[in-house]
Amino acid sequence: LGDFAPVRILGVGAHARVVLVRAPGGQSYAMKLASDDPTGARRAIVERRVLQRLRHPFVARLHSSVATPSSIALVLEFYPGGELYDHLRREGFFSLARSCLYTAEVLLAVQALHAADVAYRDLKPENILLDAQGHAVVSDFGLAREGISRLPDGARSLCGSPAYMAPEVLSGAGHGTAVDYWALGTLLFEMLTGVPPFYHRDPHRMSRAILYDEPAYPRHLKWPARALLRTLLQRDPARRAGSPEAGGPAKVRRARFFRRLDFERVLRRGYTPVFEP
Repeated sequence: LGDFAPVRILGVGAHARVVLVRAPGGQSYAMKLASDDPTGARRAIVERRVLQRLRHPFVARLHSSVATPSSIALVLEFYPGGELYDHLRREGFFSLARSCLYTAEVLLAVQALHAADVAYRDLKPENILLDAQGHAVVSDFGLAREGISRLPDGARSLCGSPAYMAPEVLSGAGHGTAVDYWALGTLLFEMLTGVPPFYHRDPHRMSRAILYDEPAYPRHLKWPARALLRTLLQRDPARRAGSPEAGGPAKVRRARFFRRLDFERVLRRGYTPVFEP
């Protein structure tokens, strides 16, 4: 770990582990240590490239990278609020106001990635962290696809988490940045209801539901939320809210669901989050 002193394990995945470390000056960081297999190293290199290009208030910040004998380690800002996933599992679901601000912040992060010609492709509660003030931060870019607009037929790899995969990913039809808006709709649905819209324990039945079924909207979901969800969970990526053909991210920001938010103020982190870790 070089000059960094390990404090504790923050998480362990299939191709990396994340360790809370302390620098000689006392600052805390999250060090992501890629596994020494080819997949781990490749994902770490992609993540480093993406984060070196982006400086955004709702995207995880890369401080440095360290070469190890067999792989690479990324030194990232430490976000003490932890994963959105843990908060959601503990509380069941979030209030409308809380869900709205998180969705707006993640939307701006996704917009910045797409402006850099990057499809994120792994949006889910586990990959959204909360900073010390309670703002959402998108992390873990190992599955990101750079130069997505240069692929005439789109990317074709089957990647992401099954409950959040867009129909075009499951069908292998070729996908672009619109997959992130499908996942954003799935995330919003889960925050408001406590479960992803097509979730089933049987992965085959879940995939079939994503491809062919309509979500069952609970009665407590008001019209503005339903309207936005219907446009984000549109199976045709060309008609899906956020896609260039459907008006791009500006049209999503104009949705009535966000009527109480000024997105310039959101970008400045000008709203106080409902929940502070």
